[in-house]
Amino acid sequence: MPSVRSKCKAAGANGKLFVIGGYNGSTSVAINEEFNPVTNTWSTKAPMPKAKYQAAGVGTTDKIFIFHGESSLAIETLIFDIINNSWSYGPNAPLVLIGATAVYVNNEILIYGGRTDSSFADYQWCRVLQRYDPVKGTWSSGAYGITDRGDCAVAALDGKLYAAGGYLKSSPGTYSRALEEYTPQRINSASLLGWLAAN
Repeated sequence: MPSVRSKCKAAGANGKLFVIGGYNGSTSVAINEEFNPVTNTWSTKAPMPKAKYQAAGVGTTDKIFIFHGESSLAIETLIFDIINNSWSYGPNAPLVLIGATAVYVNNEILIYGGRTDSSFADYQWCRVLQRYDPVKGTWSSGAYGITDRGDCAVAALDGKLYAAGGYLKSSPGTYSRALEEYTPQRINSASLLGWLAAN
């Protein structure tokens, strides 16, 4: 990778891998670099309008969506158009989250977990699930998860979301081994319906 950084976001779309944003050891960056697995080469693309790290991001067919993250406005939605190599803004998220994770499943984007302030000392990790429709550009709420946590891993498998690991809110400085499964079809924003403790 051409640029040295951590806490960046990688997302795949249109047969390419994009590594966006991050922290270079002294400041957040807006860098956007594309990797072509066919030619095994990197190229520099249009940078984000605003530098940020610890954001949630995911690719669809021809776009990359970046949500939240460490920046002056963590509710903004940034959309990268791969074909036109350009950025635009989507509707702001309903809640500020840092260290959230995102996955594209069943034609919608699910953003899960994270913390609700910029101070690690407060450990305000949460179990909020936000749903974003990339076609309509609308937000809605999904069912709350089981475990308050952030910086967890998420993946889509057979139409479901799986969340694993992460920092724990209940025990600051410790980590989770929980694996939880969410079925989007079982939706109830005020309960645990839709979520199961997978292991």
